[in-house]
Amino acid sequence: MNPYLQEYITQTREYHAKDGNPSSVAALYDLADELAKSDDLEAKKVLADLYDQLGLYTSAYSLLTEILDKPDRKQLKKLSRLQEMSQSHGDRFALSRPLRKEEKKRRSKDRSYYSLCHILSIIQTL
Repeated sequence: MNPYLQEYITQTREYHAKDGNPSSVAALYDLADELAKSDDLEAKKVLADLYDQLGLYTSAYSLLTEILDKPDRKQLKKLSRLQEMSQSHGDRFALSRPLRKEEKKRRSKDRSYYSLCHILSIIQTL
């Protein structure tokens, strides 16, 4: 078994064990980013499965059509399902990528800054 597939299986099991909590979703997105950088064909196949799991059907379909060379019955069935899902759902209903700690901290600072600005503008109008 290739290392990409092993990592995918590990992350997927963790995702299901934790009932899809934000840390496991973030780990899946991190794995997707790592696999997207690779040029290996096996990594691309695993990435297509990962996109499918994340609900990124259009991305999964386009990637699978690029890497599919000699389709067998199983791959054709998967491709057909992804095509149908990409046309009906696209990437609109995908699992959202959770914010990292740095992003949360920055957003909370921005939110507090804008709240302060809003309060100051109200005071100035009085």
